[in-house]
Amino acid sequence: MKITKRKIAWGVVLLILIVGGVICKKRWNVWFYNIPEIRYGLTEEPQRVFLTFGNDGELSRNVSWMCGGVSKQAKLEYTKIGSGDTLLINGSSKFLRTLGGFGYANWAKFKDLSYGDSYSYRVWNDDRSSDWYSFTCLLYTSPSPRDISGSR
Repeated sequence: MKITKRKIAWGVVLLILIVGGVICKKRWNVWFYNIPEIRYGLTEEPQRVFLTFGNDGELSRNVSWMCGGVSKQAKLEYTKIGSGDTLLINGSSKFLRTLGGFGYANWAKFKDLSYGDSYSYRVWNDDRSSDWYSFTCLLYTSPSPRDISGSR
């Protein structure tokens, strides 16, 4: 029996297909199987409150939170610490349904903050509010070359 280059090429292709099939069979569930989500129940109180940087530069922030029940009105209440003024901003809500349950995702944005000032905020869903949280807008200045080199 004469072995030709063509037979060797087809043998290599067949070997690659067999090895690939075995790897796919062994790894299929690892690649494509998702474990079921754990069921969760959200209460009507705001929870999972997150503060992130805003979309309007360094002096803006976004707040997002979750709640269960029916969310008619999402609001953000905040104050500059020491000012005595409290501002209320209307937020937005979106109904979410997942395999784990359902609830409302809420968010609100506040901007025109000031460097060096501290702020406190809480979120509202209808007549229920979260705890107060606080943060400070710090001004970051890059070190001068003199500070980096260590000589003055």
